[in-house]
Amino acid sequence: MGKYQEEKKTPIIMVKKRRTLLPPSLSEKTGVIARSETEKMEESVSEGISSPAVDTHTPDAPACKKKKEKTPFSTPASLDS
Repeated sequence: MGKYQEEKKTPIIMVKKRRTLLPPSLSEKTGVIARSETEKMEESVSEGISSPAVDTHTPDAPACKKKKEKTPFSTPASLDS
């Protein structure tokens, strides 16, 4: 019986840890988009191109940020500041 007990080992269970990398939040995405749009505007201004499409993108970025402020999580933060 001793031999049988030696062969019987406790199974080792490997548990893979989930990566907790979060995708960029909406505010970070809009910040990147806003930066790219401002770069495009600077390029178009330096080239002398005035496009109405470039002008319409500028007000949209702050509007997205306002929508994010309406979430219940950011409401206490907006009251403190």
